[in-house]
Amino acid sequence: MLLCACPAPGDPSDGDSTDQPATEASSGGGETTDVTPTTGATSSAEPTSTSEASTTGAGADDGCAAYCAKLVECDAAGASDCMSWCPSAGRGYEYIGDGCLALYAASNGCVADLSCEQLADDPKACQDQQDAIIGEACTTKYCRDLCDKSAECQGGPGGDIPCSSECSLAAAASFSQSGAACTDLIEALIACELTLTCAELEPLQGCEAEIAAMMAGC
Repeated sequence: MLLCACPAPGDPSDGDSTDQPATEASSGGGETTDVTPTTGATSSAEPTSTSEASTTGAGADDGCAAYCAKLVECDAAGASDCMSWCPSAGRGYEYIGDGCLALYAASNGCVADLSCEQLADDPKACQDQQDAIIGEACTTKYCRDLCDKSAECQGGPGGDIPCSSECSLAAAASFSQSGAACTDLIEALIACELTLTCAELEPLQGCEAEIAAMMAGC
């Protein structure tokens, strides 16, 4: 079941260890990511408008200033345009919620506290902080609802990255790069998918208007 074709979060395109955690759930470098839900939690959902979410950046709470200063200090990959892509990714985490943005800031803060030697030689130095982002705090209700329905239809969960996390981080990437209009369309598609039967959901049969609107608007 194709949920969306979403761009990856803003991060360095070379896959260096300084990449932000969302790249664990989607491909880096601005490539297209197909998100196929496999597990989650249940309930019915209506689209939740993202029009109130910030479109100017996550600000001081994203931890990007210290993070980018560390990359510059250590002449690390992504340093030259860090203050462009790091806040852009932060907008995506902020779209998911304050708790998710706080985890993003904690991951950035961990990197900022490393020595240049640690940054270069220990790519897993901040793994715990990055792994925390692949969890409940960085998921949206509509993704949890859809993933639970998909899991029920498939007979159980699947995949190493939780479906609700993969779905939410892909939507966050779309928000950071395309804005609230795109994520509103994604949420409308998910709301439609939640009304389908399992036979209609796997493979997807229906919601053609929502799919067309999302593909045109994102």
